[in-house]
Amino acid sequence: MPEARGSISGRYRIMAQISVVKKSELEGALRLDAEYYQPKYLQLNRSLMTWKGGNVKRLSAIGTVEYGFMPMEDYVSPDEGEPLIRVTNILGNLLVDMNDVKFIRKGLASSRKRVKHGDILVVQCGDTTGKVAFISNELDNLVFPSFCLRVRTQELVPEYIAAFLNSRLGQLQIMRGITYATVRPNTTKPNIQNILVPIPPEDVQHQVATVASSAFAETTQTKVLYLQAEQLLLDEIGFKDLDLSHQLYYTVPLKKTKEAGRLDAEHFQPKYERLEERLLGYKGGAKVLGSLIQPITNGYDCREFVSDGVPYLRVGDVRVGWLDLSSVERISPHFIKKDVALSVGDILFTRKGTYGVASQVKLGEEGCIISSEIMRLRLLPGSQVSPDYLALFLNSVAARMQVEKYVHGFSNFSITQADIQKLIVPLPARPFQLKVGDLVTQSLEARQKARQLLEDAKRKVEAIIEGKSSWPLPN
Repeated sequence: MPEARGSISGRYRIMAQISVVKKSELEGALRLDAEYYQPKYLQLNRSLMTWKGGNVKRLSAIGTVEYGFMPMEDYVSPDEGEPLIRVTNILGNLLVDMNDVKFIRKGLASSRKRVKHGDILVVQCGDTTGKVAFISNELDNLVFPSFCLRVRTQELVPEYIAAFLNSRLGQLQIMRGITYATVRPNTTKPNIQNILVPIPPEDVQHQVATVASSAFAETTQTKVLYLQAEQLLLDEIGFKDLDLSHQLYYTVPLKKTKEAGRLDAEHFQPKYERLEERLLGYKGGAKVLGSLIQPITNGYDCREFVSDGVPYLRVGDVRVGWLDLSSVERISPHFIKKDVALSVGDILFTRKGTYGVASQVKLGEEGCIISSEIMRLRLLPGSQVSPDYLALFLNSVAARMQVEKYVHGFSNFSITQADIQKLIVPLPARPFQLKVGDLVTQSLEARQKARQLLEDAKRKVEAIIEGKSSWPLPN
């Protein structure tokens, strides 16, 4: 049977492969497409079925799988609602990032659509289909979304199941079940239930759980350190006692609306004026962002991805204070006709969709290309601010509120280069900037340690299973 991916695309010739499939392996003719019967999938299935290290069971025999909650209403304010785990919050490699939180009205979701400690989420639809997340204590009772499947097991150590699904052996099975019946890739509840799970002795499962638990502890430390840095910043600029209440009615002079070129009520909320007055009155002084940076550059719009190219950062890859390169797309650099090169110390700022998220470019990340929905901010030589401090400030509530004042649009909000240059940036003394920057650095180091520990857990699972069967798999 020829593989479906044999084709000629651009300069790259991909040779078709031929494989023979037994009639007994057609699994009742539920799938007849060539992709499903690639040799690597068939070999994996045979190897798992003959595994000698313990029992092998379908996921449906050791746990339940449940579809998530589909919000039928718009998001609400934090005061009115409860947080929803979204697909964009799932980083893969078992981690969940709730920095960018959306809220749904309280009481909309039943207990069946919530997670508890030990649950596992698998992204079911979209570009990140197959990403796996483990639910730790701090996420207990949150609502999970419709594009995710929740796996809950009472029979095995859940950290082991999560690490297995995140391993190459679990991911191959998830990838095998993906279809393209719609515009976006997706898998189904039956496909996840059908995954084969090798079950090693309980003490081995606990060894994997110990490594994973250490990683989740480092993840918690990451959040604590970053929040500590932000809180120090807010205390320094006197944010604590500032009245930021939302007024239901107020009047604005016509002259002011003409100067702003806007008539929307949100832009003229008095709370924004009070915030700006506080920032401008900061004891160390303050400047508008445009006076601290070189001309802003938007990234490059590309829709054609390749397997071997330069990393292409999109909005979802820019996280609060760090860049997520774990599942970044790649593009060919030969077609880029715009100067979007990055340097260490540049700050990336998302301008559309999930707008207002900032991250500094660190060593090793300067080879990336940014999409057109990301701005590149580059400090002027001799600037009074450090990149770490500026990125932290742009992610703080003091900057986010200013961004909220300027965003515009209907279903897809965005902010312009001209407007972001108007943001007011307080200028604390250099020692203070270095102090909060050091906390940000420690936060990044804890995140890297967590990811390495989770990678170790994944490799441990693969070693346990592959050491007791017929491996390796064909390419």
